[in-house]
Amino acid sequence: MTIRKILIAVSTLFLLLVLAQCTGLINTTSRSWNEKITVIVDTPLGEVTAFAVQKVVTGTSIGVTSRGYATRLGESVVLKLQSTGKPGYLFALLQGGYLAHRIYKSDRNWYTSIGDLDGLPPRTLLGKYRPRLVTFEDINDPESVQQVDPDNLAASFGAGYSLKAVTIEISDEKKTIGRLEKVITWLSKHPEPGLCKPTGRSENIPFCRLVKHGDFIGR
Repeated sequence: MTIRKILIAVSTLFLLLVLAQCTGLINTTSRSWNEKITVIVDTPLGEVTAFAVQKVVTGTSIGVTSRGYATRLGESVVLKLQSTGKPGYLFALLQGGYLAHRIYKSDRNWYTSIGDLDGLPPRTLLGKYRPRLVTFEDINDPESVQQVDPDNLAASFGAGYSLKAVTIEISDEKKTIGRLEKVITWLSKHPEPGLCKPTGRSENIPFCRLVKHGDFIGR
């Protein structure tokens, strides 16, 4: 290979690296771990518990500027509740990827990553750290989605229903797959859409527009 060809190859490689950096295609310090989210509900027939193991991937994209990212993959927690004449399922929607960073910040130092904290007991999620809860009047109708007040499950499911706890723990269990889609069969492969179409008006936005497919499952 001539010197000229070598210079051309080196220049091409340099330009490709610059382009990758500018478009954020180069990722560094990428890490992943699994988080187990458990929801416990008191009912007239006893305690009902369900969980989902979700994978979190974090890293830094190096481009014109460096920025961190955290992506949550997996499915939301789904509980089947025996509620006569009321909606039958409760869903705890996916949360942001940085949830564990905030919950476990006191247990970490420069040398300890979140993924190494799998020996710690579960932590209870309170206040703003609790997931959004929803149900459906008709599980086959996305537009029938309803928000559930975590402090008043009885309003949605009837007397005797209350949220006992939502917990998080770092887990070495495998990510759960397929439970949610056995209950909700209409989820799109593209998580961007809301559960109902825009009405053309900016005021009085229905709740079904505020909930997206990606709130239930992250692929």
